[in-house]
Amino acid sequence: MDYLSAEVRVLNPDIIGITESWADGRITEAEIGLDGYELFRCDRALNDKGGGVLLYVRASLNASGVEVLDGYPEQVWCKLKYSGTRELMVGVCYRTPSENLYVPVSTPLKLD
Repeated sequence: MDYLSAEVRVLNPDIIGITESWADGRITEAEIGLDGYELFRCDRALNDKGGGVLLYVRASLNASGVEVLDGYPEQVWCKLKYSGTRELMVGVCYRTPSENLYVPVSTPLKLD
């Protein structure tokens, strides 16, 4: 986390996406959070090593989480509102080569 925090201070990005976080339910948001950013996360189950995705969005962008149901377990999405009623959806997903961890579904993405 020290390296990530240093890079964020230098680059000052609005949005950061990370795959292979290896985070799980034992790791709190306080341990992986970044000051000034809202954290959206999707961890891999405790019994499976690796995986997981993190999405950091600058707090001033007022992001709200969005659930996407499509069979891939390691993804996280949020919605950003801008210019009145316009919205932008941003996400991070990781498609593992271990096919036993997901069940692809051909369901179209649905936005509210």
